[in-house]
Amino acid sequence: MLFSQSSVDFGLRLINESVSEVLQITNQGDADLDLLAVSPTCGCLSTDFTGRMTLAPGENTGIRVFHEVRAMPSSTSESLRFVFPGYQLESVPVTVEFTRPIKADPTYLDLDRIDSGELTLRSLDERPFRILSVMGEAPAPADGFQPLEPSPIQRITWDLSKFDKELCQSVNGVPMPKWIVIETDHPDAPLVDVRVRHYPCTVLDLPLQETRDWYLNTHRVILGQFEPGATSLV
Repeated sequence: MLFSQSSVDFGLRLINESVSEVLQITNQGDADLDLLAVSPTCGCLSTDFTGRMTLAPGENTGIRVFHEVRAMPSSTSESLRFVFPGYQLESVPVTVEFTRPIKADPTYLDLDRIDSGELTLRSLDERPFRILSVMGEAPAPADGFQPLEPSPIQRITWDLSKFDKELCQSVNGVPMPKWIVIETDHPDAPLVDVRVRHYPCTVLDLPLQETRDWYLNTHRVILGQFEPGATSLV
């Protein structure tokens, strides 16, 4: 058998964007080829494969691959496993990265490794923007950058060294943040959140216990800016 591509790379996609692509399979042999099953390694992936099919020599078919819509920045590196009776299991990697209209690099801050560094923010539509605040305070610019001057690329410094990694708080009792929240004047990304990872201080408290009848399918919801007295339906 021959796949039209060795992997499915959806590339960089915006959050809340529907993602799918057709993977072509061709029978290059001189006998019928049976496709018994297509199994994703992640619940985030699915296909339009409905059941066993047989490809005659030279025949091809298309399998559409879907990735679930993501409401927050994240990446996927999984696989689709194709079962052809009489042949070894065929695995096709599937990758994608979801981001907001302003992409943060790195995508998360690894406090298990470092407690300060630089953060680059890039406007995917190349629209110049300013960084207005970081966690409610004035941004700390990296060398050569001016966050309050419009630019499609901004770079700032971050420093979380004041937080004790065992007590999970600062000397003033402020809890270690689970996200760094950045305010910009980009119309499509007024807030950019960057995950802070440190075990166990920033482990997310999601209600996934078996005793609950419900659970949250996202870690947080960004509602944007509110006028005094305004409300929003989530």
